[in-house]
Amino acid sequence: MYRVRNATAFLAFAAAFWLVPLTLSWSVNGIRDGIRGGREDAVTARRRIFGRYADGVERIKASIPQNGEYLLVGSNDEGVLFFIQYDLAPRRAWNTPPPFPTLAALRSSGRPPGAPRFAVLAHGASEAPELIALDDVFGEASR
Repeated sequence: MYRVRNATAFLAFAAAFWLVPLTLSWSVNGIRDGIRGGREDAVTARRRIFGRYADGVERIKASIPQNGEYLLVGSNDEGVLFFIQYDLAPRRAWNTPPPFPTLAALRSSGRPPGAPRFAVLAHGASEAPELIALDDVFGEASR
């Protein structure tokens, strides 16, 4: 009985000496990450979290003026069309119901009347959206 108590006490003591440094290292790493994240600007933080998607959105924001418009092209499999509209606001998205799932579908249906100069092609939540000039899609005849 005495050996069992000693073994239990030894195991509790050993676990405490193993868990305390491990927990402290997790805490220090969490604090370090918080400090590093506090120094980042919004664009850098978005790039770290969303990767290529954030890069594509920033390129599109630089190309389309804030009061501009764009035609949204792509499938909404992961809800990416909603995210793109939100991230590109206040730029106005043209959603021609239903949205064109591909550039080929857009090409075959013809240029929508009064369509903006640009189309944003969504590939998925982990991929960068593309900015495409509609004049390039429909060729020289539609200019």
